[in-house]
Amino acid sequence: VADLGPGPVLINLWGVNCVNCLKEFGAFQRRAQQLTGRGLRIVALNTDGPENRARADEMLAKFGMQQHAGHTNDVFMQALEAVLYEVLGTSTGTPLPTSLLLDAQGQLCVIY
Repeated sequence: VADLGPGPVLINLWGVNCVNCLKEFGAFQRRAQQLTGRGLRIVALNTDGPENRARADEMLAKFGMQQHAGHTNDVFMQALEAVLYEVLGTSTGTPLPTSLLLDAQGQLCVIY
């Protein structure tokens, strides 16, 4: 997060077979100018395994989301689920899409 510089960051977790994730990407694309104008950086993190990386990369490019993007791994997902459990008090996995809004200081503000 610190490497992304000042301003808020939206960490967006998504999957290649998640229809709502792709709808959300379309909304991000339509509002890109507005979002970047407010200093928001969207970090799209694909939660699929290595077998879907090429497809995920194609989708990111299609929506213009590849600049701040990557792929999760088991360690990241376990840590995220621990955070979600602490904040929400439940652990039923991570539904997709899930987004975490961090403020300019890197503090978690909102979970979508």
